[in-house]
Amino acid sequence: GNKFTLGTGLEQGSGGRVSSQLSAGYRPNKETGYQLSLNDKALDNGKSTRGLTLGTDQRLGDATSLSASTSMSLSGSNKRNSKDAKLSYGLGGGREIYGSVSRYNHQEVDSVDDGHEIGLGGDMTGSWSGYMKLGQGDLHRSDGGLDKRRNLAVGVSYARSKIQRQPLEGGLRYEVREDRGSKNLDATLINMHVKGRVNQDVTLMSAINWGTNEDADSGLMRSQSNRFDLTAAYRPVLKDQFNVISKYSWVEDKQPKEQIGDLGLEAQKAQVLSADILYDLNPKWTTGSRLAVRYGREKVQQLPWAESRRWLVATRLGYKFTEDTKLNLEYRLLKDLRANDQKDGSLVELVHRFGGKIEMGVGVNFSGFSDDLGQMDYTEKGAFLRITGVLQ
Repeated sequence: GNKFTLGTGLEQGSGGRVSSQLSAGYRPNKETGYQLSLNDKALDNGKSTRGLTLGTDQRLGDATSLSASTSMSLSGSNKRNSKDAKLSYGLGGGREIYGSVSRYNHQEVDSVDDGHEIGLGGDMTGSWSGYMKLGQGDLHRSDGGLDKRRNLAVGVSYARSKIQRQPLEGGLRYEVREDRGSKNLDATLINMHVKGRVNQDVTLMSAINWGTNEDADSGLMRSQSNRFDLTAAYRPVLKDQFNVISKYSWVEDKQPKEQIGDLGLEAQKAQVLSADILYDLNPKWTTGSRLAVRYGREKVQQLPWAESRRWLVATRLGYKFTEDTKLNLEYRLLKDLRANDQKDGSLVELVHRFGGKIEMGVGVNFSGFSDDLGQMDYTEKGAFLRITGVLQ
């Protein structure tokens, strides 16, 4: 067979957000393989991390394999390096069980986290799977403080077979984290998502992310990050010239003082409605737009709570060089009605689709802000690499 392969992969995480991967592999024989992959992993806060992974796998027997990898990833100013190993055993029928170990270094603006994790998981049935992870490490804070960090995460996921009526999938994850030392903090994170088809043309998706960070000594809440998303996608199978994706989001955030960004946003409560419309003018040209409106309340440092209203309009024009390669030009306008202020800018991107499921784009964002009003991110400016899944 062919020793060189090019692959794509999609994974819906515990928060319901799609992560994607583009990989190249070399297998000199049936027992040994090498992989190089680029990935775009969705995070629970709505942002994403982009990374590079170099790995190898070795078949130890008919049902047993051992894999090892080294990964580097970036998310804004945060960096993470990890070395991982995984031992898998096949149970037949496409099921497996596994054990894993990981050593990592995670750098943020105000801290560096060094630690390790061990994990166990596998497929309980053809539809159900689960996992458990235990971790421990040292958290070095920028003020010289040192904390001991421990964490536990458990999760379960379900995927109904495609041959059983309409596809249905979902998952639940529960995680607790404990920091003890210069600061005594307890964090809890719960994620749940469900995705299913109403019919062959309409897909519904929902996700809940609930997270808190409390001071273990005083019992006071330092931060919280809660979000609910409900998405409906209309993609006709027989005639897909016109596509619509609509989304409702509810967000509630509170940030500790040391993590407040350039906007000075200390807390927010908001609801966001958005719609993406895409229309094929002809086999070469496509046009589309995003409309979004945000209503809520915001708390800026040293100021009282205030009402906020923002809306966003983005228009896009695309040209297909081939069936899988296209160039997108986009113009964005963001209006803040309370402050009577607006921002605008453009974006240019060259996109190539792999395997019909993964899109990789490289481009430049001249606008300086995200088109997701649930994030309020004004740091997305300059060159970027995007790897995303295509909604089927």
